Amino acid sequence: MAFSYVPDPSDPETLHRSARLSWDRVGHCTGEVTLAGRGSAQVVVSGGTTWIRPDAGFARAEFGPAAAAVLAGKYLKGPTTDPHFADVSMVTDEYQKDLCQAGVLELSIPDEDDQSSTKLGRAMVDGVPTIDVLPNGKGTGDTFIAAEGTPYVIQSGGPGGTTFSDYGKPVAFHEPPADLTVDVGELPGH
Repeated sequence: MAFSYVPDPSDPETLHRSARLSWDRVGHCTGEVTLAGRGSAQVVVSGGTTWIRPDAGFARAEFGPAAAAVLAGKYLKGPTTDPHFADVSMVTDEYQKDLCQAGVLELSIPDEDDQSSTKLGRAMVDGVPTIDVLPNGKGTGDTFIAAEGTPYVIQSGGPGGTTFSDYGKPVAFHEPPADLTVDVGELPGH
């Protein structure tokens, strides 16, 4: 499954993040995260380990010039919970512990008889007929579920929400090679 996150332009948050990631049920996640005005980074996550390969702008803004020089063309590797990955992980609430776990939404689609959700009607999302559902007590944004075929989540949230696609497609997961990896403990100033 793939998902894209685009920030709501009216959100007063100063750090606008966007992402295009693929996630699978095994726990692999790959893709790219962009921090507006700071750059972007390729992201690979598996089994509690995160690798990010930042571009020069991202590396300078997030880790400083000395670390950026060490990371040029390489991946930074460490536990997903390491603070160095905070701007990539996008911990937003108690349900989503890291950005790649946004894919967990696929596993929590409200059932037809789910009394904890309110159906708000039909809507078109990117040309897909959907049912607009408000999951009571699970956040404030609408969830748009495909109205035809398999009832996959198509979008969660309003403007700047998360869009889901490519259900059932395998994730192209490849652990970065050791010679292109810098352990987070080796960063200058760490």
